[in-house]
Amino acid sequence: MSTKFANQSQARQYNVSNAVASARIEGIVPAEQLEQSLTDYVAGKKSIAQILEETKQRYAQNLLKYCLQRIRKLLLPGPMGLEKLPLPRTSCLKKRIHCALSMQISLPLD
Repeated sequence: MSTKFANQSQARQYNVSNAVASARIEGIVPAEQLEQSLTDYVAGKKSIAQILEETKQRYAQNLLKYCLQRIRKLLLPGPMGLEKLPLPRTSCLKKRIHCALSMQISLPLD
């Protein structure tokens, strides 16, 4: 059964509402940034492709920031220096850094 809408904005609002409801049923709460992006999508200011790209960029930036924080923590002098870290954990960290860098993102300098 198809639903008819008066305009594209109504169709987009219907689709966004269904998607967000499905996510909430699964226990997933959309972040504020995503909610704003979806509002922009309904208004026709953004496309789904733009929202996906922004989401990938945020993920990669957060992943790089996490990795950099871990590296700083590991390189600090003390009992948990890099030499005492088990090899699998450093390997995982290297994979995460490589993954984030392969997304070709620009990381803002703090």
